Amino acid sequence: MSREGRWRAARRIGIAVSATACAAIVVLLAVAALRPTRPLPGPLAAFWDPRSWPVVTIAVAWAALLAVFILVGRRRPQTARPLLALVALGAVAVALSFASYLPCSGDGVSFWTPLSSAFAVFVGSAPEPFGNVAGCAVQAPLALLVARLVAIATVGLGFVAAAAVLFRSQLDVLRMRRARSRIVLDGPLDVTLPASARIRARVARDTLVVVRSDATDPPPPVHRQPGIVLLRWSDPPDAALRTLALRRGRVALAALYLLGTDAGTNLSRFERLAVDLGSAASAPTRDVRAVVRIDDVWVAEYWRREQVDRRGWALDAISVYEVTAQRLVTRWSEDGHDRVALHGDPDLILAIAAEVAQRGRELDACRGPRGAEPPSVVIVGPGAAALHRQHELHQRAFGNTAAGIAAQECDDVGEGFAVALAGARSPAIMTAPPAGAVAPRPAALAAAHPQWPVYARVSEGGAMPSEPVMERLYPFAIGFGEGRFIDRWERLARVVHANFLADHGIDLDNPARRPWDEGLGDFYKESNIRLVRTTLASAIAAGRSWGPVPPGADPAETSPTAEQLEFMAEREHESWRAALTAAGWRQGARRDDGRRIHPSLVPWTALQQEARAKTRQGVADSLELLRALGYASRPSTAGVANARGAASGSAGTSGRRYRRRGEVTAKQVSTPWSWATESGSVMQANAGDWRVSNGDRTWSVRPEEFAATYAETADGRWRRTGTVRAHPANGAEVVHTLEGPASAAPGDWIVEGPGGERWIVPAAQFSGSYELDE
Repeated sequence: MSREGRWRAARRIGIAVSATACAAIVVLLAVAALRPTRPLPGPLAAFWDPRSWPVVTIAVAWAALLAVFILVGRRRPQTARPLLALVALGAVAVALSFASYLPCSGDGVSFWTPLSSAFAVFVGSAPEPFGNVAGCAVQAPLALLVARLVAIATVGLGFVAAAAVLFRSQLDVLRMRRARSRIVLDGPLDVTLPASARIRARVARDTLVVVRSDATDPPPPVHRQPGIVLLRWSDPPDAALRTLALRRGRVALAALYLLGTDAGTNLSRFERLAVDLGSAASAPTRDVRAVVRIDDVWVAEYWRREQVDRRGWALDAISVYEVTAQRLVTRWSEDGHDRVALHGDPDLILAIAAEVAQRGRELDACRGPRGAEPPSVVIVGPGAAALHRQHELHQRAFGNTAAGIAAQECDDVGEGFAVALAGARSPAIMTAPPAGAVAPRPAALAAAHPQWPVYARVSEGGAMPSEPVMERLYPFAIGFGEGRFIDRWERLARVVHANFLADHGIDLDNPARRPWDEGLGDFYKESNIRLVRTTLASAIAAGRSWGPVPPGADPAETSPTAEQLEFMAEREHESWRAALTAAGWRQGARRDDGRRIHPSLVPWTALQQEARAKTRQGVADSLELLRALGYASRPSTAGVANARGAASGSAGTSGRRYRRRGEVTAKQVSTPWSWATESGSVMQANAGDWRVSNGDRTWSVRPEEFAATYAETADGRWRRTGTVRAHPANGAEVVHTLEGPASAAPGDWIVEGPGGERWIVPAAQFSGSYELDE
């Protein structure tokens, strides 16, 4: 059983035990109040002692323990449970008070007099008949004391709940400002709220999901899942996003989802926010994930390929048509359809055709058990041939083929369906005609051809029904659905991990060899995604491109040169080493996953030749797999080993490899601080960064980079390790470093580390700090 499973089991047992103990205490207190003169023998007699503080303490402790077990670990949406808790507390208070006052009815009306006295406990005006009425206890029983405590708790919690509802917006702002890690969603509430619930279910508890809405948006639902806040801002969207992304000048943004319906607006907001965060006082310690909605399928694919090496960001595009196509193709594959005829919306048809082609490539590339086959699709109707040519053009643009896609050009759509599906073992129809188009009504199609499942687009709707609404008619709506977003890089990483399991076997006791959806930890999932993104980015840094085939280029030229492969292998190793170091791993003679020890956590230059060869082969295998998945790299116009600074907009670093040398003094600083370069540029360091000095100058180094590139010596100093690439500055060049933009003077050197980070070294210090690594 996993650690999370053990905790859930322990929580259930804890709730059951503490609830049973609380119920037993309430029963004993009630019995003692009803029979004040007949105590039970032994330790239970303490319940009849009005001065027994241990009984009250035990009751409070068990109640507190029950509350802890109920509250801690809950990740379900808020419903009526807080109200039910108040009702339960009130019922306990009334029951204990009623039991205390029942023997004291005296001349009053039996039942109703003690009941009214019990309710009076909540307002503090309950009578004190004890010792004055026949049959009544001499002193107030413990049950009444506990009832008063419970009543106070009920009233107090009720006031707190009411205040939380009245001042919810202000409290949400406070929660947002306190959160150190935030996931921000921007767009229509009918898209962002369902998406926020899916995202909340799979992120760390200390990460707050923030949904931004305009002040003019309709009111949101009252109940939302814990860990989600909705902020209605009157500020301009750009200013609001900047506020949500920063905390005291530091980047608190863990992920960003721009889900507005207009792609241009989404891209503009992203670019402006990227500029704002680039000038922040601190940079995040890891790439910020950003998903931008671009509904045009091929614009989305082109943009995501162009942005794979964006410095500081892990970018992907999402399209409402892509997501809808994924749902439909998954449904058809699971239902065993071998051919589907498509008619209607060109955007949706092109998305389905692209999804079928990509699904086929993923199945062909996977060495493990083959999943459900996607159906072949036939585009039907006037203009079908033109749509088919457009799909082929888009596939060829990236060097891929359009397998499994055909066209049936015809004027009569009904007859076209019959021709397209003739001979199919398990056919189906998808119809999504645009408004005003002449096409068979879905209901008429379903009635005329009850043997065909008909999937018909409707303007609004929720999840696709599992059962037909009539005959075999299944309505669906274009939208993001109820499933979580699986971005393109995760899809590729899933195939990488499936092939790893096919080669090494599944071992549920080994955390690295579990299936993706069956217990694989977030660390190993992120490691697979990091491998995909590092391979994509390092290929661009080596002078290759993942975009369309350049004019005049050979589409078959998809293999890097030996020099490029060496460069990419070094970047992959240093990226892997930095990721493990940041996760708490350290170098040791023998690998021990439990203690986080790995023998290869050394710089590339110190790595054994066997490990180097393994890394080169791993990169080559990744390139081959990406090629099979439709991502083939080709020479770009940038030239070999010309690293690009896509995020900064400046030229990249090309040059020779140099070994770091020399010793420095270093101290980790717990507060933000600043320092100046020789050219006068002011750099901002984060809290936790290291202050490093070689005696002549001082600079900052981020913690994960310091751990990977400095080694402590016996005398308390630090030795510089690892290699970099460097070239002389080209005139007055602006370099976008991790600490902010800096100006290089003629003669300075531009240096790039293995993770792509760049900085300036004056000529006077370069020769003493670096030596050529031949």
